[in-house]
Order: sequence, then structure tokens, then C-alpha cells
Amino acid sequence: MRLVIAGGGTGGHLFSGVAVWDHIAKKSDVDCEALFIGTKNGIEAEVLPKLGLPHAFIPVTKFRRSGIFSKLQSASVLPFSFASAVFLLLRFRPHVVLGVGGYAAGPVCLASALLGIPTAIIEQNAAPGFTNRVLGKWVEKIFLGLPGGEDRFPRHRAEFVGNPVREALFSLPDVGEIAGKFAVLAFGGSQGAQKINELVTGAFEHLGEHRASVRFIHLTGRHDYRWVKEAYERVGVDGDVFEFRNDMENVYRMAHWVISRSGALTVSELAASGRPSLLIPYPFAVDDHQEKNAAYLVEAGGAVMARQASLSSEKVAAMIIDALANREGINAMGKKAKSCGKPDAAAKIAGWIAEKGKETNDKKI
Repeated sequence: MRLVIAGGGTGGHLFSGVAVWDHIAKKSDVDCEALFIGTKNGIEAEVLPKLGLPHAFIPVTKFRRSGIFSKLQSASVLPFSFASAVFLLLRFRPHVVLGVGGYAAGPVCLASALLGIPTAIIEQNAAPGFTNRVLGKWVEKIFLGLPGGEDRFPRHRAEFVGNPVREALFSLPDVGEIAGKFAVLAFGGSQGAQKINELVTGAFEHLGEHRASVRFIHLTGRHDYRWVKEAYERVGVDGDVFEFRNDMENVYRMAHWVISRSGALTVSELAASGRPSLLIPYPFAVDDHQEKNAAYLVEAGGAVMARQASLSSEKVAAMIIDALANREGINAMGKKAKSCGKPDAAAKIAGWIAEKGKETNDKKI
């Protein structure tokens, strides 16, 4: 069977596809060959070669919905994107196509559906994005990573299965079993978040005597790494600072409490790993989808949410001190987050792919 996984741009999109592929490669009895299709400007251009996964790129840009000139500029690239997608599909001849979100997923999944190839998409967020809302009218199956988007798709095609994440996250020890100094993990997704970096580093001076009792694990993103690293060194705070980590299961393994954005994959990883968190939704997310993502854990008691505009470094420091003083409450919150995990998400998606692959195994496009 040949499988195309299309999309990327951010880690939230790309790693959903990687998790599905890992399940097929390691757990399935299907002999499968995969091709990842993305863009040269997305995170996939850096990550896929490191993972040794076959990949190809198509020309595609973000579709800007404001300003007539911007719309025309974005639209002018679409014919080339669609033609490139058709060329790659005809050359690779996949039996199944899976779209994981991001700019490349649109033209590839549309071309695939028009060519009659069984096609599915993953909508990671609680509020579906524009591209997936359009694709939902064409593809055979929509897998929902978080509840909330069911009414935006044809009901007979949409199914809430959870976001596929790395299997290792489900076997991490509970927060109460982690030894050593209270560890706070701070990050803003695969590309970092400047505001979270500022809030956390600004909190150092407000921790007072508690500073010696806390250890930080801080993923800054590429642009802020240098100054954040210098802030730790200048104040003398115990912290490990990284631009980015591919092995998030090992990062979560060390953390008692998490401060992060509420991207869909982050929310699903927090649930899988059972990590309690302070979620700070990106305030400019389309349709406030990060706030809706956060609600999945908050309503279960597995996280607290604070809007960015209401936070200061002093307030973040106070929340860290409260978490440090309430270890039993933090442990209970971690267990509630764990109850939201969906360990069979990748298996369900892989099962659909295998079923469709068998149906079309000897057919030609």
C-alpha cells in the first residue's frame, strides 16, 4: 500500500501525521510505503529529513482573506500548487491520502479527491479551520482531534477520535511519581511564543525564596533562544533552555507542571502524558480556536486557563508558588488531564487507512 500524508507548517499538523505513520510502520501488518508532502517554508522541511521520512514539497502560500491585493497574490499561486499536487499523486500513485492540516494539505487533498483516491483529513482543533471546512465537503472521512467541530462537517463523515500523538506519552509516570525539584515546563508550541518567554523570565524576580525550589525546562523557539538563555544565566535560575525538542515525551517526563499555549496537539499531549497545566491561548488565533482547545482540559479539571491580557510576570510567579505549595492538588489535576487522553486515536485512523488501502490495492489512478 502507498500512503500520502499531506500538510505541515507547524508541529501540531506535522506530528499528527508522523504519529499515524509510526503506528502503521510499527504496529500494523500492512506493508506500506509513505510519502509526506509539505512546503519548503514549514517545519516539515527541517524535521522530515532528520526523521529519514520520504518527502516532497509543493509551492503554496497562506491564503490571506483581507485585502484585495493579498487575496489575488495568494490565489495566483493556487494553480501551481494544484498542478504540483496532481503531478506528485500521479507519480507516486497512492492508495490513500491523509491530510493533516496546513497549507499543503488543501491542494493535495482536493486533487486526491478529484482523482478518486480515498482521502481523509484530521482536524486537530476544536474550531475547524477554513481549509478543512472546504475539504470536508470533498473527502470521505474527517477525524476530529478535539470535540466541538462536529456541526461544521457532514455528520456521517466526521468522527471524534482524538489527536494522534506519540505512543510513549501514554506510558509516562504520573506527576506524583516524579522525583526531584519541582519542574516547570514552559513552551509556546513548535515555533515558540515570545509572550510566554517574557512572562516566565519576568517571573524570576518575583519567586523570591521559592526560586531555589523550582527547576525550569524552557523551549523558547528559534528567535528568542539567545536572550532567554542569557536571562537564566544572569539571574542564576536552575533551568534547561532549548530552541526546540523533537523528543517531547522525554521533556514531559521531567515536568510536574506546564505553562504553554493551547494548540491542539499540545492539549492532546498534555492529556496523554497526564500533565497539569496553565494554558495561555494565543489571543490572535482564528475563531479563538486555542481558547476552545483549552476548554477540553479545563472543563475536565485537568488545566487552568488564563487570557494573555490578564497575566503579568508577578501573577505567573504567584501561580508557580501556589503549584509548588499544592503538590496534592497538582497531582490530582494531572490525573484528570490523563482521563482526557485518547490512546487509540492513531490506531483508529491507521485502521481506516488500512481498510481503504486494501479496497484500492490493485487499482490505478
